[in-house]
Amino acid sequence: MGKNPRSWEMENGPRAFFAFVAMTSFFLTGSTAAAADEPIQEIVITATKTKNDRKLIPQSVDVLTQKDFAKWGAQTVEDVLKRVPNLDLTPTSMQGQSSQVTHQVSLRGMGNKGTLILVDGRRLAGEDAPETINGYELRRINLHDVDRIEVLRGAASALYGSDAVGGVIQIFMKKPEGASSYAGVTTGSSETSLYGGLNTDKLGKLSLGMSYDLTKVRKDESEGWTNMFGPRRHFSFEGTYEMTDEDSVRFGASFMRESLRQSVQSRGTTWYDNNRQDYHLAYEGTHGKNEYDLKVYHNRLGKHSYLGAGTGYNFDRAEYATSAVEGRVTYRADESHTFTYGTEYRHLEAGSTRYGGSRTDRFQSEGGLTKGYSERGTDQYAFYGADEWKIGKKLLFVPSIRWDHHEDFGSEWSPRAGLTYLMDDHNRFKVNYGFAYRAPSLFERYGDMEETPVPYMTVIVYGNEDLRPEKTRTFDAGYEGEWGKAKGRVTYFYNQARDLIVSKVIGRIPGRGHMTLINSYANVDRATIQGIEGDFHYDFDDHYGIRAAYTYMDGRDDETHEPLSGMARATGLMEVSYTDGKKAPFTVSLAARWNDRYRIESARTGLASLYSYSTMDLSLTKQLGRMMVFAGIDNLFDKTFDTDSSFAIPGRVWKVGAEWKF
Repeated sequence: MGKNPRSWEMENGPRAFFAFVAMTSFFLTGSTAAAADEPIQEIVITATKTKNDRKLIPQSVDVLTQKDFAKWGAQTVEDVLKRVPNLDLTPTSMQGQSSQVTHQVSLRGMGNKGTLILVDGRRLAGEDAPETINGYELRRINLHDVDRIEVLRGAASALYGSDAVGGVIQIFMKKPEGASSYAGVTTGSSETSLYGGLNTDKLGKLSLGMSYDLTKVRKDESEGWTNMFGPRRHFSFEGTYEMTDEDSVRFGASFMRESLRQSVQSRGTTWYDNNRQDYHLAYEGTHGKNEYDLKVYHNRLGKHSYLGAGTGYNFDRAEYATSAVEGRVTYRADESHTFTYGTEYRHLEAGSTRYGGSRTDRFQSEGGLTKGYSERGTDQYAFYGADEWKIGKKLLFVPSIRWDHHEDFGSEWSPRAGLTYLMDDHNRFKVNYGFAYRAPSLFERYGDMEETPVPYMTVIVYGNEDLRPEKTRTFDAGYEGEWGKAKGRVTYFYNQARDLIVSKVIGRIPGRGHMTLINSYANVDRATIQGIEGDFHYDFDDHYGIRAAYTYMDGRDDETHEPLSGMARATGLMEVSYTDGKKAPFTVSLAARWNDRYRIESARTGLASLYSYSTMDLSLTKQLGRMMVFAGIDNLFDKTFDTDSSFAIPGRVWKVGAEWKF
C-alpha cells in the first residue's frame, strides 16, 4: 500500500523546506545590490527580533499604540485586542450568559494553546490546562503600563519555539524616560479602577518609574450565577541605567494580586486568591555592527481556591514558575545581510492538587480535607538563527531556523522562510512557509482533577503521559498596498496540524439528574485550518475615517471531515471614526463586530451548536488641557444568549473616566 501523501509531507517537511530555501536563493542571486532604504513609517520587532519597517517584513503584523488606546477609550489589554482582525477573544462559559469565566485568545483558529503571549520578550507563568491557557492573562496585565502591542499572525516557532503555532502577541511596556506623572479614575457597569504612575527625573545615569492600578470587578448576577468579582491590584517598578550612550541595563519587578469570588446558588461561593510576581533584568548594547541583548527573568503565579464549609468544603492549590535566560546577537554585516542568532534556556516548574500521574509528592490539608499535591518540572534549551537578506531593490528574503531540546520529548527543528517582493513603493507581495510545534503542557500530561462546574455535572480529567508534541506545517501568501488615502491587505493562510492534542470523553456515568464525565487527552491524526483574511482603511479627510476587516476560515478534522469547534466560519469588523482635528481633539469611534456560525460543542452532550451574532461598541474621548476624559458603551444593543446556552458574551457595558498628566 502506498504511503499517505500527507504523512510524507509532515515527515519530509524539513527537507522540503531546505529545498525551498535553496531554490529561492538560486533564482534570486541575480542581484545582491543593496535595496534602497524606504522611509521608516512603522517599526516592529516581534517578526524578526530586530527593528524593521512593518512594510518590509514578510509576516503579517498589527501594531497598536497608546494613540489607539486613547481613541478607543480602552482600559484593559482585552479592550485593545478586540479591534485586531482574526484574533478570537470570545468569552467561554460553563452555564451560558451568567457564568463567563475565561476567554479564547486564538489567532488564525489555532486556539488558546497556539498563541504565545510575551511581555517585553518574557513568557509569563500561568495556567496550563488547555481550557485555561491564556484565558486570564489579558486581565492580569495593567494597560496603563503598556507602550504598544504587536500582534504577529502566523507560526513563529522558528524564533520563539513551542506554543507560537498560531502567532505571537507581544506587549511592550513603558520605559521610564524623564520626569512625569499621571493619575486616572474609571467607573462603569463592569468595574471601577484608580490608577497612576510616576517617573523620576534622571538621577545621573539612572531613570526610575513606578505605577499602580487598583481595580474592583463588579458583581453581575443572573439566574443564580455570578461572574468572578472582587478586587485586583497591580504594582510595578521599572528602572533603566545608561552605562554609555550605546549600553544600558533595564531592571524591574511587578506584582499582581486578585481576590475574586463567584457565587452559584446551588453550591455556594467559591473564593479565588491569586498572586503573581515577576522579576527581570536585561542588557542592551550596540558596538559597531553588532547589537546585543541579554535577559534574565523569573516569574511565578500562585493560586488558591476554596468552597463551602464542613463536610462540603473543597479547595485547590497550584503554583507555576518560569525561570529563563536568553541571549541574542544581531550582526549587520552590510547593506544586504543582517544576521540574528541567539540561545535560550528555560526551566518550568508547577505544583498542584490537580496534578497526579504516577506520583504524589506530598499532602495538603485544609478545612478538614486532605489532598495529594504533585510537583513537576522540565528543562528546555534552544539555539536559533535568521538572515534578513536584501536582494536588489525589490526583494527581502528571511530564512530562519530554531533547534529546541525538551527534557522529555527530545529535539525539534522549526524552520521557516519568508519573502517580500516590492512591486513599487506602495505595493508588496509577501509569502511565508515553515513548520511549528507545541509541546504538551504539564497538566495535559499529569492532570488529575475532579470538578463540579454546574450542579448537574461532575467532570473528571486525567492527563496522558504518552502524549506527543503537536506539529504544524504553515503557509501564507498575501498582498499589501497603499493608494493615496487608502491602504489594505489580503492574505491566504493554510495550517496543517499533526498529532493535535484534544480532550476526549472516555467515560460517562449517568445518575439521577446528574452526569459524571471522565475525560483524558489524546493525540489525533490531522486537522487543516485554512482561510482568507483582509482589512481595508480609508481616510476621507482629516476628520473622518473608515476601517473594514473580514476573515473566512474553514477548520476540519482530516479524518472525519467534521468542522473544528471553537471557531467561527466568518468574522468581520467595521469601524467608523471621527476627530475634530483640534490641538485638544474630540474623537468618536463606532465599531461593529460580527461572528457567523461560531461552533461550540457542549461538554455535557457532545453536540455542537452554531452561533451567529453581532455587537456594536461606541467610544468618545476629549482632551482638555492636561486631562483626557472618555466615555463608552460596549455591546450597545445588549446582545446576550440564554442561560442554558453553551455560549456567552458580555451584555451592555458602560464606562466613563478621566486621566490627568502632570
